[in-house]
Parts: sequence; structure tokens; C-alpha cells
Amino acid sequence: MENILQYVFGKNSIEDVGVALGVLLGMWFGFYLFRRYIVRRLNKLAQNSQYQVVRFVTVGMRSITAFFYFAISLAVAAQFVVLSPSITKAMRAIVMIVIVLQCIRSVQSLLATFLDTLSKRGNATNQQAARGTFVGIQFIARIALWSIGLLLILSNLGFNVSSLVTSLGIGGVAVALATQNILGDIFSSFSIYFDRPFELGDLITVGSDTGTVKNIGLKTTRLQSLQGEELVISNRELTSSRIQNFKKMEMRRVMLSIGLVYQTSLDGLKTANSLIKDAIMSDKKVQFDRCHFKEFGASSLNFEAIYFVLSNNYYDYMDCQQVINFKIKESFDKAGLNMAYPTQTIFFGNSPSETPSSV
Repeated sequence: MENILQYVFGKNSIEDVGVALGVLLGMWFGFYLFRRYIVRRLNKLAQNSQYQVVRFVTVGMRSITAFFYFAISLAVAAQFVVLSPSITKAMRAIVMIVIVLQCIRSVQSLLATFLDTLSKRGNATNQQAARGTFVGIQFIARIALWSIGLLLILSNLGFNVSSLVTSLGIGGVAVALATQNILGDIFSSFSIYFDRPFELGDLITVGSDTGTVKNIGLKTTRLQSLQGEELVISNRELTSSRIQNFKKMEMRRVMLSIGLVYQTSLDGLKTANSLIKDAIMSDKKVQFDRCHFKEFGASSLNFEAIYFVLSNNYYDYMDCQQVINFKIKESFDKAGLNMAYPTQTIFFGNSPSETPSSV
């Protein structure tokens, strides 16, 4: 029996070949059990776990293919036999290619899981907007991963990739210069998603334009203006501009200015102050701040009142102002107080000692 095991087949004995086959089958069977039982148990554990790390580890393990396990098993088993240089070189190349491809697959799976976790934050509209942004992230990441993987494969196969890397570098600079505006808009869309200066449905003002956010794309963001037309603004312009987001407001400030004629008596001015304050405080949807006789204007005695509408809705803001203005007008009419309008009085006189007449 020992003589048979020592029989040399090529450069290897039957015993060496048997050990190699045993290692190959043993490792393959061990990997099979690992995928079938341990990975499945981890997958169930990840579904019920509150820790994202467990989920990422499970996703990484599930992304490993059976062919990768077989290639690793074959590479280990090959160490127990003597192979020709050409076969050894070919096997190393195949194993290296399998490892690189598996790394690309695993990174893509982890990135997709991470982006999917981020996209589930917020309401349904925000999730929909996030998916469009994340498609661009995955596309760029896929190009980068496959480019690096291809260079690694070519380098390990013995090709001189230094000139290729130089050419890619020069080409990359040329492409970046030619598409800098597009790339700027794409990276700005990432900034908009992660920083969240606004979301879908928000009413915002950018420069002189005001509208409701309807879509956040990779290159542009679309607004529905108050006049009804659609505004298309580049993401780079949005991130470099000052944005007013009215949806973030909890209340709206109103400054009310009222002028009375100069013929109004002191008691009338005090009455007007009380009437303005009562009209504002009678509305439960607003918060009164102050009311003052502010100044002696050019043609009127001016009052200034400040109050806050307890809503960020523009229609509530206008409705409250209208109701308060109606109440002030009604109360002034009942009290006999006259609001001023722009007038000018001209005095005539022949000398300083004469009493002037007016027109």
C-alpha cells in the first residue's frame, strides 16, 4: 500500500495528489457549511439587530460568491503538489483576478447597503429624491472601482501600467476641465442631500426667485414658482447662493405701520395705540409683540406695531393680516380717527412779522 502511495505521477506522488484533493474538498465543504448555516444565521440576526455594523458585516459575507471560495480552496490545495511554472503562473493570475473581482463586488454591495440606509431617512418624497442622487454616487464609484481593479489585474499580469496610469491621469485632467461645470453640479447635489438646506416641498428663495422645490436632480433642481412657471437652477448655483427656506420658519413676523392726521389730539393718539393693540391681541393665531407711537412723519403721526403669525403658511400669514387690518379700520372709524395720506402744506408771508396764510 505504501508503495502505491509513493508511486510518482508526473512530479507528484499519489499521496501528494490525494492530500491536495483532500484539502480542496475539505475547504470547499467547510466554505459550503459556512455559507449555508453561519451566514444565514447572521442574516437573520442582522434583520433583528439595531446595530448597522452587524448588517454591513452580513452583507459583506453574503456578497462572497461560491466561485471565490473554490478559487481560494484550489490555491491552497495547489501548495501541496508540484506544478509546472506555466500552470502555477496561470493559477496565480486566475486567483488574483477572482480576488479583485470579489473585492469590487463586496465594496459595491456595502456601498449600496450604506446608501440604502441613508435613503430611508425622512419622508417618502425625500427618499425618492435621495435615490436619484445615490444612483449618481454608485455610478461614479463603479467607474472608480473597475478602473482601479483593471489596473491591478494588468499590473499583476506583468503589463507595464505606468504609461497607462500617466495617460489616464492626463486624460482625467482633460475630462475634468471639459466637464468641470457638470462635475460641480453633481458634487453639489451630494452636498444638498447630506447638508439638507432644503427638501422636496419646501418654499425657498434663491436670489430674486421664489418657488417650491419639486425635484432635486444630479445636475439641476426644479422649482415651481409662485407665478406658476418652472424654474430650473443648477445645483452649483444653489450651493453658492444664499437660500431662504420659509418652511423652516415656525412663525412669520409682521410689521404694521399706520399714520394718523396731524389734527389728531393727544387723547386720540393714546386711543389709537390701544385700538391697534386690542385688534392684534383679539386674534388667537398671532402673538403680539409691541405697539408704539413711533414718530412725527412728514404728513402723518406714525404708529408701528409688531406681531407674529403663529404659522409658516403664507396663506395664514396673509389671512391674519387681513383680519387685523379690518378690525383696525372698523375701530378707527367708530372712534372718529382719521388715517393720513401724503399731503403738503405751503405757507405764504411778505415779511417775518406777518402772520402767514396756508393753502
